[in-house]
Amino acid sequence: MHACSPRRTVLALALFSLLAACAAGRPLRSTPAEVLARPALEYSAGFRAPELEPAVSDGAEAAGTRTAEVEVLLLALDAAESSALEGEASPGPRAWTTRRSELAPYLALAHARDERLLHAPHILGAEGRRNTFAILDQHAYVADFELRGDAKAMVADPIVKTFTTGLQIQTRAVFAPDERLALELTIRDCALTTPLESRDAHLPGLPTPVELQIPSLCTQRLSTEAALAPDECLVLSWNDGQDLAVRRFALVSARPARPLGTD
Repeated sequence: MHACSPRRTVLALALFSLLAACAAGRPLRSTPAEVLARPALEYSAGFRAPELEPAVSDGAEAAGTRTAEVEVLLLALDAAESSALEGEASPGPRAWTTRRSELAPYLALAHARDERLLHAPHILGAEGRRNTFAILDQHAYVADFELRGDAKAMVADPIVKTFTTGLQIQTRAVFAPDERLALELTIRDCALTTPLESRDAHLPGLPTPVELQIPSLCTQRLSTEAALAPDECLVLSWNDGQDLAVRRFALVSARPARPLGTD
């Protein structure tokens, strides 16, 4: 018996959830998904550390009595795969809505190779409250040196600092009278663009140079709003901050949370 990897288990659950609306035996397509709407997308990027939001709401927002469940599938596809699914090569970020049943080609690609599926969080939260999911890595680097000593001997003590890379997703959902969920979504994606760069620096009193490390970070922020029907999904796509030949996709669906113990 072969044990399934955790990544394949997560993908299998996501496939079942997202493709529940598909007709049995419907063939997978390699053509672009039908676009229902293109919501406005706010985008910014820069070479700076991410400004992360608090993981817990500050309580200033009024919370409803219902609970929403937001499901996000994060995929990484190469240029050929992404252009085939989007219909054309796209140099910038995009946002659109489509039917959940249109996502089969995306999921088929993710199922073919595990590394295409990055994360698959389910985010639960009270109506009207902001909720945050984050997967972050903290890295240490030698940012500076402090020279200590006296006339007889000098020592350069390294000053170690840290920086953070990773992904943060923030959601806020409000139930509408027509059974739609009004979803606010913000994604922050921070990546180390190159390995840590090293640079020699000379301090007075030391015969040999010291080595400083310089991180080069790319932080992207995407924010949009969409009203999703039960059979609809929001799709965001943007370029990977580390590998420009890779494009990232977020497939987002929202629905009322199911009571515990139900399918």
